[in-house]
Order: sequence, then C-alpha cells, then structure tokens
Amino acid sequence: MASRVVQARVSDEIREAATAIIKATGLSVSDVVRVVLTRIATEKALPIDFFQPNAETVQAMREAEEGKLTRTTLDGIRAMIRDEGDKQKPARKATRKHA
Repeated sequence: MASRVVQARVSDEIREAATAIIKATGLSVSDVVRVVLTRIATEKALPIDFFQPNAETVQAMREAEEGKLTRTTLDGIRAMIRDEGDKQKPARKATRKHA
C-alpha cells in the first residue's frame, strides 16, 4: 500500500507540549496522526471525543438538566440581538434644530 506524507502547521508551543505527552505514551506523533486518520476513515466521522464542551457549555447543560431554562420566541431572540447591537453602538448626543 502506498503512503503519503501529511503536514500540518502548528505553533512551537503546541507541537512541543503535544509531542511530550505523546512520547510519554510510547507513541510518535506520526503514530497518533495515523491512528486518528484511520479512525476517521473507518468511522466516516470525526471521533466524538474531539468535541469536548467548554465550561460555559457544561454550565448551560447543567441548567437545562435542572430545568433552569428560560424559554423565548423568535421575536424574543431578535429583540436580544437588537439590544446587543444597541449596546455596541456609540451613544449619540441629542441635538436640537433651531427654526
């Protein structure tokens, strides 16, 4: 079976940190790339563990499980977006036209 070289650009910090962790498992960076690409090809999808929720998402999930959700309508969402936009616009000074 023919093989090809796969290249990726990452910062030195990420490369060094990841390489240290990978080497501690007895694998090489190439081994890990090969395993991940093989898994994706076999499962026809990205591994689910690639998608770890951040702290904000975890908190939202907890609130949903506890029934602490605030429901809204599409108009409510539009109003929230409008309000956010208004907060980001610089305030205009009121001027009076003289007759």
